[in-house]
Amino acid sequence: MRYHVLTRVCTCFRTTPGLTDEEGGKRQLVVGIDDTLLKRTQRSIPRADVAELAVQCLSLPQAANKSFDVVSEKPGEGVVTSDWVGLLAGLQGSCDYTINSQLQPAEAAA
Repeated sequence: MRYHVLTRVCTCFRTTPGLTDEEGGKRQLVVGIDDTLLKRTQRSIPRADVAELAVQCLSLPQAANKSFDVVSEKPGEGVVTSDWVGLLAGLQGSCDYTINSQLQPAEAAA
């Protein structure tokens, strides 16, 4: 997983190793927490969509103090994401990094 941290609004989101160089703005984005998106067969996301999400999160109060995972649907599947508030509204909580058995609780909180 790659971690993208936006310190200004205390937002962190993760992408799978499936970052692509495909054109952004053509897919529906899907968010989740605590690795629930790993169950999906489609787990890639264009770098341009990650960049746009990062920019949008800077101005969204809904993104403050949130940690979440993000992937995209294949082009043509779902509705292209443009409602950033709506995208984040579906989040139930935030990622719990203490579930990572490789980290001690103090390390996960850092």
